[in-house]
Order: sequence, then C-alpha cells, then structure tokens
Amino acid sequence: MDLEKKRFSIVTAILVLLAFSLAIFAGSTGLFRHFFTSNGVVYEGLAKGACAVFALAIGAIVFRRLQKNLEGNPRSGPPAVMQPSVALLQEFQEQVSKHLEERFNKEAVVTFVAMITSPARHRVRVVESITLEERVAKQEVTVELRLPVVTDEKGGPRYVPLFSPPKGQLVDNLKITDAGSKPLPDLSFEESTQLVAAGLRLLLIQAMNKPSRSTSSSTPPKLSDKLRALELVLLEQLTRRGTVNPTEVQKITNDALTACRSLLNDDQELRRYVEALSLAYPIVAVVPRASESSDRVMLRYERTLIPAALNKRELGLLRVILGLRPNKIVAPADLALTAGSFHMYVVGPPTMYVLEQKFRCRHCEERVSRQWEVREPTDENPCWHKMGTASTVAQSNEDRQYRVSARRGQSFVHLYTRGFGNLTKSQFRDLEFAAELKETPPGSRASAVVTAIVATFLIAIMGRLVSSGSPSMGSLPGLVLALPAAAATWFGFSVDSKSLVGSSMLSRISQIVTAVISALAIAVYFTSHHGHLWGNVSIVGITEPVWAYLFLASAFNLAYTAYRFALKVRIYHGLLRKEDGLGLKAR
Repeated sequence: MDLEKKRFSIVTAILVLLAFSLAIFAGSTGLFRHFFTSNGVVYEGLAKGACAVFALAIGAIVFRRLQKNLEGNPRSGPPAVMQPSVALLQEFQEQVSKHLEERFNKEAVVTFVAMITSPARHRVRVVESITLEERVAKQEVTVELRLPVVTDEKGGPRYVPLFSPPKGQLVDNLKITDAGSKPLPDLSFEESTQLVAAGLRLLLIQAMNKPSRSTSSSTPPKLSDKLRALELVLLEQLTRRGTVNPTEVQKITNDALTACRSLLNDDQELRRYVEALSLAYPIVAVVPRASESSDRVMLRYERTLIPAALNKRELGLLRVILGLRPNKIVAPADLALTAGSFHMYVVGPPTMYVLEQKFRCRHCEERVSRQWEVREPTDENPCWHKMGTASTVAQSNEDRQYRVSARRGQSFVHLYTRGFGNLTKSQFRDLEFAAELKETPPGSRASAVVTAIVATFLIAIMGRLVSSGSPSMGSLPGLVLALPAAAATWFGFSVDSKSLVGSSMLSRISQIVTAVISALAIAVYFTSHHGHLWGNVSIVGITEPVWAYLFLASAFNLAYTAYRFALKVRIYHGLLRKEDGLGLKAR
C-alpha cells in the first residue's frame, strides 16, 4: 500500500510539473515565432493555444486522480460483514431456555415482545426534538410508556426497546436517561441478541398448536424438530448483520412460516416480530422497577444525526462554492407510527424564521390529506396512499388527527399526530416534514444592500468626475473604489459557523457582484477610456460608456437586492402580526 501511494504521488507530481510548464509556454510571447520564417505570429498563436489545451487536459486528469484518491476506491465497496455461523446460531438456540428462565425471566421477555409487536399500544406519547447545530443535528426523544402488566415476584428490571436503527447503521453519542435525568444502561449487542432469541422462542411456544393433554405451566413445552428448524431459520434472519435486503428477508420468512403452517395456530404476532427485527436492531434500555409508577415510565434518549445534502447536483455545488449553509430541512416522521400521540419539533437558529412548512409523503412529496385512502405500493409507485373519492371527511371511525403549528415568525416547526400508529393498514406511511427557513431581517441582505449603495454612489461620483475631465487625483480614488469590494468580502463571507442552516444565496451573489464591479472600476480608473454615449446622452452626469455601464450594472444589483430585502421584511412583519388566540403579545 505504501509503494502504491509513493507511485501515485510521483506520477501526480510529474503531471503537475508538465501542466505548469505548458501553462507557462501558453502565457509567454516570443518563444515560438523565431522558429518560423513566415507567419511566425500565427504559428506561435496556434502553439500557445495547443499548450493551453494540453495544460487544461492534464490539469483535469490530475484533479480527477486526486478526487478519486481522496474519496477512496468505490469499486471495492464496504467491507464484507461476517455473518453468524450455523454453529453459533445453534448455540443461541440451545441457550434460549436458560435465558428465558434465568437471564431475563419470562415476564421481562413478555414486556420486550409486546413493545416490539404492538409499539403504539404501549408508547402513549412520543416527543421528538431536532436541534440544528453546526454540521450535525441533535435528536432528543422523550417516550412515555404504558408497560404491560406482568406478575414478577422477583421484581427484576424491565427491558424496554427505545428505538430500532437500521442494521448496518451506527448510533452516535447515545445517552439514555429516565424522567429524573438519571442515566440508564442499555443492553450490549450480545445481550440484545439473547433477548431477541428468547422472544422468538416465547412467540413460537404461544403460536404452536396446544397438545391434547394438559401441560404444567411451570414447564414450557418443547419444540418439535420441525419447529426447531423453523426457529433456526428465523433466528438467522434476526441475527443477520450489516445492511439487509427487505425483499429477501420477507421471502425467506414467508417460505419458512408457510412450511410450518400446520403446526401454528396464529403466526401474525410472530410474523410482525420477525419483520420488525430482521431489518433493524433494537436499542434496549434496562429500566429498574423504581423508575415505574403504576406501570408507567418516562424515558429520554438523545443522539447525534448527520444530515445529507438536499441539493446534490449543480445547485448544491454552487452553494458549497459560495460557502452557504442549507436553508431547507427535511425530517422523517417515522416515530408517528410507533406512538399513540406524537409531537415533533425542528428547532432552527434564533436568527432564522420559518418561511414555508409542509407535512408530505416522502416519495411523491404530496401534502398529507385527510382524504387519503390506503393502497398497496408498487415498484413504479412506492406510495401507500391514494386520493379518496369523497371531497370532505366529516366523520371517521378512527381516532386519527394531525396538526401543524401556524407560521408566526418563530424559528421552529411543530407537528402533532394522533392515532397514526394504531392503524392496521395505514396510508400515512413514509411521511416527512419539510421546512424552509430564512434569515430574520435585517440579516445578510441588509449588508448586501448597504455595500451595493456605497458601490453605486462611488461609481457615480467617479464616473461624473472622469466624464467632466477633472484633473487626476492620483491613487486616492482607486483606494476609495476598493472599499465596497473589501466590505462585500467581509460581510459576505464572515458568517456564523455554529449553525447548520443560515445565509442567503441572494445576498452572497449580490456581494460578489458588488466586489467584481468595484474591482472593474479600479481597473478602468487606472487605464485610459474615452468616448461618449450615443447621442451625447448622459446617465446621472456620466457620459463615458464604460463608467455608464458599470453604474447601470451596480444600480441594477442594488435595485434587485433592495427589492428582495423589502419583500422579505414585509413577509416577516406580516408573520409577526398574526395572533395565536392566547392574547400573548410583545413589542
């Protein structure tokens, strides 16, 4: 590997030197014309053009080589994940009875299984808050649980699954606490796997046909050889590591359960259990009985999320080049399907306000509607919903509701749902909440307007002086004209680095235009440009064409930036004037 790196570095260095030498030849004059007896200037121009083309081509090759080297080798892909062997699965299977009776006890396993197969029945309320910080976002979730009633004379702890990230995904900076902010432990991967295997055995025992003779409740029935083979197949899916193919898992699970259908009374709960834990692994909190109150408990967890870019092509690259932070946030509302009632807050920086918000489908981005009806998704259309025939929904047999807080100039969004997790077949799946945030006035737009005013004023003054034939004042006017460029650079690129969202593309582009126009004005001032506009027309006293064009460009930049700034101020003021019905006002 070290030899390959050295070879790569040597080749790259040679290419860079070659491109640099060709660029020098392309920018030089008089190097080639002496080799030609006639038309030396023409041939030299052709040679310089060829050098420039070759220099650009080699530069592009070097850039691509360095980019691929920094990104790594995409062809190799992620490293292969070691899957549990059959011997390890059989070891898990042999130890299930011990874990079910001693390690976890049956009551604790019952709690775990119930909260996996019917999460909305036990998760009474879930409050999710996403706070945007620098390049990451902090997710804080409070879960109020109604635990299953069990008879446990030992008074052991409860094992509560808090959330289930997809397999192959790491959880960053996880912290779990109870209602009193006391840290709580969580099960390790090995312990979670043992608990999952114990839950699988418990569901198999409950689902299999009852024997004709009575069996003592203290002695769990033994599985037949066919059911043990089924358990091994399902256990393989539950313990699979890395990214999992949902279609493959569903096919293997359906085939295995169909083969043992005659031995099972009802496999619906077993099927839900396997489907839930085959694609994700549970984060299980160990909750002592002292944290419970009448079979209720409140838990909190927080973790760090890293958002991906929404604009992944040209516009996204432009925002990166301009040093802009995102102003649109999209947060999945998946936790709404796991709770009786769900609150989600997305909290932006205090210097931003919510301009637009939309509760929508993740696939078609259509706004959520109460007229939706359930449909089966397909490869062409992965949505779970279709528009119903009724124009309005006055009554419903289901307790289902959602509400989005109104926009009143605040820096956060609030989504509330109820009953989404209690539906057997729900059209409200794969939902997300999208919000667009803007800077609260004055913000960077005001800085862009101020620098554009200064640049336009100075260009008008200098244009009038030059057009009137005033005597030269040395280098002082050039330094004066440089002030708007320096101000645009300072205000435009000194942004707050402690916020994930922020900045305005319009203000950044306006400040770049101001800097470019100021730089051109300096160049024009120190070079001689004479002439008059057509028909001896003057613009604010400017008759020289170049200065008139610079003034018009700066004035247009000022007018458009000021118009957009006034528009955003008006919109923000209109949001502030809205009342919430509580009588709370401020000035």
